[in-house]
Amino acid sequence: MSGVDFPRLLAELYLVGPPARGAEPLLRYRVGVRARNLELDMVWLAATLSGIRRYPFLKTPGRGRGLIGVLELLDPRCRSDLLAMDDPGPGLAEIPRLVATLWQKVRKGGG
Repeated sequence: MSGVDFPRLLAELYLVGPPARGAEPLLRYRVGVRARNLELDMVWLAATLSGIRRYPFLKTPGRGRGLIGVLELLDPRCRSDLLAMDDPGPGLAEIPRLVATLWQKVRKGGG
């Protein structure tokens, strides 16, 4: 996505420890790439477009903002952390969980 292998860096941090003092910082990455959490995006879009308000005392965006959110899913700068053509497994595994989460939210009335 951004060109930085964050999972590998996290594993190294956990297994080896922090980089040595004076180690060169990682400065090669793509600027402007955005990560999306598809599950949270879909729950927000469903609630916004349906007009369901979990907390009546909080101001919520209107349906127009929800429609803009749908279009933002098509923004080429935005990428999913899990959906990737070169490693489709995690993205495919997310689909049933996403459907189950949305179904549960619809059944509970957005709660």
